[in-house]
Amino acid sequence: MKRSIIVRPKTLIKKDDNESEIFGAQRASNIKSDETPDNYLNRLIKYIPAEIIAVYSLIEGILKSNKSNPNIANIYWWVFAILFIMTPIYLFKAQKVKSILHLIISSFSYAVWVSALGGPFVYLDNYDPMYPAILMPLYTFAVGFLIPNETEE
Repeated sequence: MKRSIIVRPKTLIKKDDNESEIFGAQRASNIKSDETPDNYLNRLIKYIPAEIIAVYSLIEGILKSNKSNPNIANIYWWVFAILFIMTPIYLFKAQKVKSILHLIISSFSYAVWVSALGGPFVYLDNYDPMYPAILMPLYTFAVGFLIPNETEE
């Protein structure tokens, strides 16, 4: 499965008797006519950067075994920040995702998931795990409804 969201091509409309154009914009070049547009569930799966979350989870396991380190909070924040920055880079370079909306959604998905796992946020004074635990399923449910523009993908 490709990581880019497949959208329904714009329909052709008649301008006049001699010419027709695609409504809104030219059809995206990476969408083949035999591909079916992604449904809600496919978009949802593609928006969540599971590979980045898995890398974070692995590193978090290492960090949890070293809680006695006096710099542990800083290390957590550095890991979070580096992976947050790497999320759109990885998706753009390795997965060939071109949609800005997709890259932004995936980056925020990473942040929401890490906050629900605790991550560096547990080192904040007013951190309450209830809020990110509520935010994660609501955010995850909502982003599947977002469809990037055809010309973006």
